Amino acid sequence: MAADESALSTTYVVDRQKAVGRFQALPWASMFESERQAMGPPMDQLWNVWDEPDDEFHRAYDDVQTAVSIFAASVGRRLLEAKRRQPTGLAMPVHQVGRR
Repeated sequence: MAADESALSTTYVVDRQKAVGRFQALPWASMFESERQAMGPPMDQLWNVWDEPDDEFHRAYDDVQTAVSIFAASVGRRLLEAKRRQPTGLAMPVHQVGRR
């Protein structure tokens, strides 16, 4: 692996960890813990097959996309539910979604 590829991989992992850390700091993040944890094994598998044949990589990539989609859909549903419960004209900041 070339030095710049290694730097990109390292940056990706660090960015991913920062994003997870920021998400976990939200007051309502625990509501999505099972979905968040379900993304881990597919992501680990994707890294494990990074240099393997294309079919293995694409299969692992599809699994990651599925896990991320499930997570995003769950968070999106919760945000929409919170918005629907709002009195008309009042907006709840995203950081307060789980506080009602």
